[in-house]
Amino acid sequence: MLCSEQQITWSENILSSYQESGISPSSVAVWLRGNLGKLNLAINGSYYLSGDCILPEFSTNISGIYESIFECDYLRKKSVSLINTGGGLDWSELNGDGQGTIRRVSKNEQIKTLRTMSQDCQERLNQLIEWYNGGDAGAGVTQVLTDFRGDISTYVLNNFPSCDYYSEYNTVWN
Repeated sequence: MLCSEQQITWSENILSSYQESGISPSSVAVWLRGNLGKLNLAINGSYYLSGDCILPEFSTNISGIYESIFECDYLRKKSVSLINTGGGLDWSELNGDGQGTIRRVSKNEQIKTLRTMSQDCQERLNQLIEWYNGGDAGAGVTQVLTDFRGDISTYVLNNFPSCDYYSEYNTVWN
């Protein structure tokens, strides 16, 4: 059972891996509770909420996949948010008389970068889901993350996916 306290801890780890300070762990925990349908559709699962707990227990691989789904959603929303704040209306270079030049990456470049990161994330996620659904993850994976996702000492990884299938920000497999 992945209840509120574990969801918050996992959320804190996720945000820490992104070095994100503008999002609260509780909002990520709400996302984890509210997007089980995406996970179920991706892996033909049957995860559900009972109160504030997610049931049944997540295996290591399911946790990693769900975190990858979150990452892709996060990147997509971040790029859309940047677009909605005025895309190309940002300066990229200022020249001062005798004071030198200040250069900054324009919002257009930031948007392009985030869009590329989002597309790459989606490609990796599709490979990860294909790996899982194709049986390469192994039907006997029963190792469960309980209290602290991301702490390698609390579980043993079985049937580890290729590192090409997830990002360096994934706290479950990194």
